[in-house]
Amino acid sequence: MNRTLPPRVLVFSHDPEHCVPTLQRRFPNVPIAFFTRYADLESVLSEFKPTVALGCKFEKHPWPSEPFFAVQSLEWLSVTAAGNEHVTPWNEERCVVTNCSGIAAIDMAPYVLIGRDALSIDAISRDLVDHLGFAATGVETRAASAVDIGLWDILGTFTNQPIV
Repeated sequence: MNRTLPPRVLVFSHDPEHCVPTLQRRFPNVPIAFFTRYADLESVLSEFKPTVALGCKFEKHPWPSEPFFAVQSLEWLSVTAAGNEHVTPWNEERCVVTNCSGIAAIDMAPYVLIGRDALSIDAISRDLVDHLGFAATGVETRAASAVDIGLWDILGTFTNQPIV
């Protein structure tokens, strides 16, 4: 993707004031907008036309995936929940969908995986707990689960057996 303009970032959160100032300081040339209510989503999307959306589910309604994918400008949607099945289906050729658990798992993996035998699942799981501590919550725990699931998938592939 050859981009000449900076991305237009939309933050979808019940508390965007917590992260938007940091994003604005770090990326002063990137247009950043935010909204706090599902009811405002369609109008904000059509007016702002984001290329990137960072969001979390915070209302007691289903995740509003249709409005996100109706916006032709959207190229990347990152959701703060484990998995991305709540935003399916989407056009993978037009938009990338990620979740922060996967991103955290990528960041966490080198500390506990590099140089290790991927079939040593119990030892790696113990090291994940040691790396996180017992007070880990939220994204760290989901990331550790993602690493653990990946290891079991590797074992299933290695032994030519299903993991389910």
